[in-house]
Amino acid sequence: MAYPKRPDLTPEEITALYTLPDEALLTIAEASAFIRLTKQTLAFYRCKGGGPAFIKVGKTIRYRMADLRGNVKNEVARHG
Repeated sequence: MAYPKRPDLTPEEITALYTLPDEALLTIAEASAFIRLTKQTLAFYRCKGGGPAFIKVGKTIRYRMADLRGNVKNEVARHG
């Protein structure tokens, strides 16, 4: 799994993400920090498939917290 080299969020902001409800919509930067994938990797998954589900709000990409948590659980289960 790739880790962002320079997270766009502070450690405090990343910690706050864990308290969000499942219905919360996260930006690409927030999703990247939460699941520890680069924004480029998320873009690749959006184009080629795989990765967490996303939604478009107008022209903006958002990730539901429930989908991000589910993606992390699936990856942990897959890689043991």
